[in-house]
Amino acid sequence: RLTTNKDIVIDEDKRLVGYVGRAHPLVRHAIDRVRYSSIGEAGAGEIDHRASAVRGPVAAPLLICTYLGRVMSGQGRELERVVAVTASADGSAAFTDELDAWMRFADREKAIAATGVWEKYFASWARGRLDEARQAAMAGFSAEAGATALSVRETVERERAELDQWLADRARELAPAAKGAEAPDLFTVDTDEAPAPLPTTPIERLEAIRRDQSRPARIRSSADAVLRIHRDRLKRLDARSNVSDPEVVPLGILMVIPEDEHGA
Repeated sequence: RLTTNKDIVIDEDKRLVGYVGRAHPLVRHAIDRVRYSSIGEAGAGEIDHRASAVRGPVAAPLLICTYLGRVMSGQGRELERVVAVTASADGSAAFTDELDAWMRFADREKAIAATGVWEKYFASWARGRLDEARQAAMAGFSAEAGATALSVRETVERERAELDQWLADRARELAPAAKGAEAPDLFTVDTDEAPAPLPTTPIERLEAIRRDQSRPARIRSSADAVLRIHRDRLKRLDARSNVSDPEVVPLGILMVIPEDEHGA
């Protein structure tokens, strides 16, 4: 048995229950398949819409469309979630991001050959519903995607503030040391010139220290290192703040027909 509740480890019969999270092989396989399909091989990046069929506890044929919802940033993947939309001939459609809601139909023991199932049970009503299902998947995924994008941007802003504070602290540490009298070392330029006045912002102060040949080499080297670290971290934060719009990529469809149907 499987569950998406990580607090459940056994069922009522004391049998072990598998937790289906992002690390579960089933979920990883689905995600990896989308990544492979997105890159493409001979198909120029087109998604291979695989269809499977099963008999299940349904009163009428049920179509389950699965998708990988994701949000990207300049630093890579921020959110990935397998979601699904179920559709039936009566016009009802339901979005879910809970694997239990549709994985219960994916019973290998009830799998049947998919040949002819679409034409017999679904073609008359489901062909035009695929676009609607994708729109429903996008609408359902958008709430979590929006929350993720907001969280990422808030995290970036917090880390920017922490980075600015770190830079200011390093500038305060190096500026007094740079102005203090120090014994010359082998790399110190011997000059009678007074150190140039320090600008006001942390970056300007550190740049001035780095360029000022009247400063000891150790101080100039430290200022240069701080500036490089700040520049690199800021570049990564800028990239991560560039959060993409959410997207849903089709994984495939599962066709569920009533268990008492014959001749599928």
